[in-house]
Amino acid sequence: MALRSLVFLSFLIVSVVVAFAEEAVPPPAEALAPVAPTIPTFSIKSLTGTTFTHENVIGDPTLMIFFTPDCPVCTKEFQKISEFYSTMKGVGISVIAIAFKDTEAQVRKYADQYARYLPYPVLHDVDGSIARRFGIEKTPTFMFYNQTGQREVTFYGSGLFEHPTFEQTMAGKLFVK
Repeated sequence: MALRSLVFLSFLIVSVVVAFAEEAVPPPAEALAPVAPTIPTFSIKSLTGTTFTHENVIGDPTLMIFFTPDCPVCTKEFQKISEFYSTMKGVGISVIAIAFKDTEAQVRKYADQYARYLPYPVLHDVDGSIARRFGIEKTPTFMFYNQTGQREVTFYGSGLFEHPTFEQTMAGKLFVK
């Protein structure tokens, strides 16, 4: 009986050590870029075929949303973003959504299903390279860049529009260009 308990305890310890070791292994260096304070260079197509680059972001304050179609939090946040976009597009603030980790067919299906919440460009990061360039690890991730391409806010998950930092940043953007 003591031998059986010792074997079980040894197995348990090894399992815990292996589990923690797997979690502690960092992703390869090329997998995730650090989140830069300025917008990285990129070029990506929207679902309508329009090419967007980092130059499209410079000139207008821009909220970028990285999402996946299977993210229920993303769908919930898109409802709020749609209202935000309707209000803010008149003062020169742009919004773009970038889908990754899914096929183009899945992204198109999602965009069609939730078109009422996506009145702004939806882009498809085919191979995830754009998300990696921005250092995106989870969805939704929101990044707000000012008109010179400087990142002012990075936010993960739900509640962006209730967050004081975002509210303060937006209050400073309500100006006429």
